[in-house]
Amino acid sequence: MIAIPTGEQVTRRLMGRRIVVTGGARGIGRAIVERILSEGAEVAVLDTRTSELDAVSAELARCHPELTLHTAACDVTDDAQLALAVENAAETLGGLDGLVNNAGVLREEALVEVSKESWHLTLAVNLTAPLRMTQMVVPHMIRAGGGSIVNVSSIEGLRVRPRHASYAASKAALLQLTRSTAIELGVHNIRANAICPGSIDTEMLRGHIEGLEDPDAAKQDLVARNFAGRLGTPHEVAAVAAHLLSNEAAFTTGQHYVIDGARTVTT
Repeated sequence: MIAIPTGEQVTRRLMGRRIVVTGGARGIGRAIVERILSEGAEVAVLDTRTSELDAVSAELARCHPELTLHTAACDVTDDAQLALAVENAAETLGGLDGLVNNAGVLREEALVEVSKESWHLTLAVNLTAPLRMTQMVVPHMIRAGGGSIVNVSSIEGLRVRPRHASYAASKAALLQLTRSTAIELGVHNIRANAICPGSIDTEMLRGHIEGLEDPDAAKQDLVARNFAGRLGTPHEVAAVAAHLLSNEAAFTTGQHYVIDGARTVTT
């Protein structure tokens, strides 16, 4: 069962909003989709995972038939696929005034072993795709009178871990792209902010941990780094994304929000 918050847990502050979410079939992206749907948004989800897209769509339609959800299988590194997906989303939803650039990839490699192919793929998904999505969605936002863009970066855009050179570089650059978007598009009433999750209990993180030599010790180490004493949840990240997409954050732009249980505040 998809756990969409109901009742007093959420407001309907996103009623009438039309939002595109990339990488929305699992993890943080899926939690964002669930949250903003629960707050009244109409949502288009882009992802490469066709089977998971179908499963999410079917479950939402069964459990919450009143919600408007459009899905499209799309490779965010392919401009032609992106353009078609954005136009179809705008047509289906009647316009666009929200964008969440969440699709991402992480390849762990020693710096001296990073291949050109790996570097280019990481930047293509984590940095170039958000730029191209923004360029394609902005004309629709301007016609709508404004909009909000949320880029999903990482605490690794602010701090660095070994074997994550490509990922950290792409996420740091995404923060600067967010700031550039904010100062250039503010005149069109378009805001841009980033969220920087820390250790969040997602399929990606669990898969990474399970592939290590001692998964239990690795998880305990991650938890110990968080002064909240636990891993974060995708829905905690989604709550911040929903706030940034709403009018509650109408004067918030060009900022980044760290969601990491105080992990990065120590010296």
